[in-house]
Amino acid sequence: MSYGSNGSEKYWVMVVSKNSYTGQLYKIRENTDELKTAIEDMRKTEPGYYISHLAFCNSKWVLVGSKGTGYTNQTTIISDYFPEENIKENWKSLYQITSMAYSGSKWVVVMSKGSSVTKQHFHTWDSWDQDKIETEALDYNYLTEAVKTPDKWYMVFSEDDDINSQDIENTETIPDKQIQSKWKNGFELSRTFYN
Repeated sequence: MSYGSNGSEKYWVMVVSKNSYTGQLYKIRENTDELKTAIEDMRKTEPGYYISHLAFCNSKWVLVGSKGTGYTNQTTIISDYFPEENIKENWKSLYQITSMAYSGSKWVVVMSKGSSVTKQHFHTWDSWDQDKIETEALDYNYLTEAVKTPDKWYMVFSEDDDINSQDIENTETIPDKQIQSKWKNGFELSRTFYN
């Protein structure tokens, strides 16, 4: 799920898929404190649900919780800055980044155990670099999360048991024709990012 604008037009982009999830819920919150409370409430009152997607769009936090993710545990980092050291500490405990978003003032990073992704690392780049992304993929390091701040790209690469090939389209408009072509060649949409 992502939100963008083109001149005066504003729109949401949402990808829905049939998969192994057995239940799903979503919550929309106005600020980080409300988001934190919503996460805590979900963990207490919705057993088996884990955060499967998180986004900050149109001045609101959007949280999607899913059942049947395969996750066995989950932790959420909320920070005023990109929480590099917290992420590295959680990697030592076998958590992996499964979702992250930036509001302009707050970072929220979701890390999970039981994910299909392993051996993660991240890069901070001044601009989108397609060549570097393709070089990573040659070593089976696939782009699994990306967040754009006003001056940086934060890119997370992972080995992923669910991905055996990846192709990325970087365009100014929704790439309808490219998506149709990829579907015909066996690719499925797995992530959308907007900057």
